[in-house]
Amino acid sequence: MRSFFPLSSFLLLEATALAIRFFDIGVMIFFRIVGFLMKKYGLSLPLSLAFILGPMFEDHFRRSLVLSFGSFNIFFESPYPPFFLGLAILLLAFSAFSGV
Repeated sequence: MRSFFPLSSFLLLEATALAIRFFDIGVMIFFRIVGFLMKKYGLSLPLSLAFILGPMFEDHFRRSLVLSFGSFNIFFESPYPPFFLGLAILLLAFSAFSGV
């Protein structure tokens, strides 16, 4: 609670820095209150992100499999997907063994 007001005042100043639009200020205040309530009631951000991004991930995953005629090799044709898959596995292993 003690960091809510100084941070909100700084964000309010930043929201009005480029253009003074009340919509920007209202959106900023709304999401700040939503974040405060999520923290107060113990709701987690990863759960919220998974709820929002999960259906989009499914749609794009299905579309990529349709374009590649069901082959999973499309995910390993460039060097980027294996790198990020390895990074995800390392982060999961780190969080599992460190107790985070």
